[in-house]
Amino acid sequence: GLGIPAEPLCRSSIDNYGYVCHNVEKEKYTDDELNKILPNYKFKLAIENTASFDNESYITEKIFDAYLQGCVPIYWGNNKQIYEILNPNSMINITSLTYEESLYYIKHIDQNDELYYNMLNTNIFNCDIYKYINERELKKYLFLTKILLRIINENKI
Repeated sequence: GLGIPAEPLCRSSIDNYGYVCHNVEKEKYTDDELNKILPNYKFKLAIENTASFDNESYITEKIFDAYLQGCVPIYWGNNKQIYEILNPNSMINITSLTYEESLYYIKHIDQNDELYYNMLNTNIFNCDIYKYINERELKKYLFLTKILLRIINENKI
């Protein structure tokens, strides 16, 4: 697994709007401000709080926010369920990669415009999302259902 070391991230040229290694102008940004800023970026880190595979349905809004903000997500989290929902060609999944492998993969995509734009413009869903919401009873997870429907309404699929 990645085991993301904070120190290299803090020393890197990555703009970090989060709490760890925060290195941008303002201390806190609203969602509206981030929605205006982040489309200027190619990638957005979507790192789950845990990669615990005990809970197969643990996927938060982080990866979906990246899609909504026009970025290719760099995802670390639950590999068991992510591909049931999302197209593997629409993200960079670093969950099972080492730190060095992750950096190589990200750099490769960053330097290959055709690969990057194919990833950015592909259908993000790997299933019939309406059927998935109903079968998995995701309606009880209102925040996730709202995000998925917002992606559909904004033609991000």
